Amino acid sequence: MHSPAQLTNTEFPKRRHIFISSFVFIILICVLTPRNVVSAQSQIEIVSSSTKTHFPEGIQFQVTARSPATITDITLRYRVAGARYERYSHFDFTQGKRVSGRLLLRTDTASRYIPPGAVIEYFYEINDKAGNLMRTELVRWVYLDPRFEWKQLNAEDASIYYYGSQDSPLPRKLLEAAQGTLGSISALLGVTPSSDIHITLYNTSGDMRDALPPRSAIQEDALIIEGMYFPETNVILVLADTRRVVGVTSHEIVHFLIDQALDGNKHFVPAWLNEGLAEYANPETSPSFRIALSTAIRNNEIFPLTSLSRPPGKPEDVILFYAQSESIVAHLINTHGKMRFQSLINNLREGKGIDIALMKAYELDRQSLENEWRTTVGLPAAITKPTLVPTAIPLPTIVPYGVSTPSAVAERASENSGTIPETSRPSGFCNQSSPSIEIGLLLMPIGLMTILRSRKGARRRQVGHSQGGIDHSLH
Repeated sequence: MHSPAQLTNTEFPKRRHIFISSFVFIILICVLTPRNVVSAQSQIEIVSSSTKTHFPEGIQFQVTARSPATITDITLRYRVAGARYERYSHFDFTQGKRVSGRLLLRTDTASRYIPPGAVIEYFYEINDKAGNLMRTELVRWVYLDPRFEWKQLNAEDASIYYYGSQDSPLPRKLLEAAQGTLGSISALLGVTPSSDIHITLYNTSGDMRDALPPRSAIQEDALIIEGMYFPETNVILVLADTRRVVGVTSHEIVHFLIDQALDGNKHFVPAWLNEGLAEYANPETSPSFRIALSTAIRNNEIFPLTSLSRPPGKPEDVILFYAQSESIVAHLINTHGKMRFQSLINNLREGKGIDIALMKAYELDRQSLENEWRTTVGLPAAITKPTLVPTAIPLPTIVPYGVSTPSAVAERASENSGTIPETSRPSGFCNQSSPSIEIGLLLMPIGLMTILRSRKGARRRQVGHSQGGIDHSLH
């Protein structure tokens, strides 16, 4: 063995290289080695835990834990089944070796709304001053409205929660309708859903009111919600007390499937395609749709397709929007076949705009598609600069966990009438109905929010304009 003085010029760099390599290796071990994850037999211990529904305010989590070292943090990590992101929240407690903490997870705000029937996946992380970290096992828990005694029916890819008579045939009927729509439209879209869909059935609008997302008092009084689909929760709320309940359920199932098919790119789907396909799958389309469409065709008052990327803002335009959208989607599928329609959906999933997606699938843009469809219904080609455009309302910010996606409102229009009676015109989008024609509704992509305007307010604005004033308020 050489003494330090006897090291040759070549040996010293070698030993220095070995020393540096060893030092770097030790540093990497220190950096990359995780903190102590405590097993069930280790020192941090869960004494008790519970999860309780505080509907509609939220969900209360309670944890009692102990450790030889002072416990410094308890974190709830959770995700609503179907959502893309995990969330977390910290418990509030006094540090110690034995601690108890409670956490109310709010579900009654616009940003944190969770519908009844949603599955919550969660676990706890507990830290102590010794540097230990404990992660509990993942728990799946269903958030339900505790006012009712819920029963459940399950199918292969869908389930329904309901209450009331055990012998009612409606829950099974809706579950069968949901399965039928899932099968037919999944095949049409070329998608296999990655999650099951959950239907929560309320018997009356009064029962369902507290389960809905926060709304204004005016909306509360004026609107009847028949059904809502909530993106990233895989939940549909449905009102049983409507004669179109099967159609509403099928309509909302389609929104779920479009959400699955687009895989995060649902904002590329224009309103006419989204709602048109939902109505195409609806077995209970309102007779008012046929009357509205035939009247518009007879008078050559069809909306330009390029104007229907968003729903119209005028209540009187809503029914024609649904009828025309369904007719155009039916034309795409029945005339050009399912394979091209599936190609259209694939193009949208890849992030292509609607005109490019149409061109790649059909060699048509929206203008040429509209003219082709107009020919089939006996109308001349559309003029280059359309003059008939439904009024649109700007979309608000979409919040996590969504709000609703709706389906057309059922109307009792006379089959023998050539026009739609003023009192029978629906003024709601996607399963929202209103008793007043003065209510304008806004449909969000796979979600819905409503903005109400009164004729009285419109008259005031007209007066303001006539006096030289400008109304800058948002409605």
